[in-house]
Amino acid sequence: MMQIKNKLHLLPSSLISCLGLFFLMNINQVMAMNPNFPGTSNNQPSQHNLTIEENIIYLKQKIYDNATTITNINKTLKESVNLTDDEKKDY
Repeated sequence: MMQIKNKLHLLPSSLISCLGLFFLMNINQVMAMNPNFPGTSNNQPSQHNLTIEENIIYLKQKIYDNATTITNINKTLKESVNLTDDEKKDY
C-alpha cells in the first residue's frame, strides 16, 4: 500500500508535463493581415457594396433553389401518403 502511495504523487506532475508538451507542440503561427488587402481598409466602399449586392442576388437564387427542392419533396411525400391499400401491403 505504501509503494502505491509513493508512486501516486508522481502522477500529477507527469500529467502536467505531458499536457505542457502537448500544448507546446500544437502552437500554430498566426500571420498578420496585409494592409493593402481590399478587405482590411475602409478606402474601397464601392467594391464592398458591389459584393453585398452580388451576395444578395446569390442568396435569393439559393432561396429559390431551396424552395423548389422543398416543393418537390412535398409532392413526393403527398404521393407516397396517397398510396392505396393494395400498394401499402406490397411494402
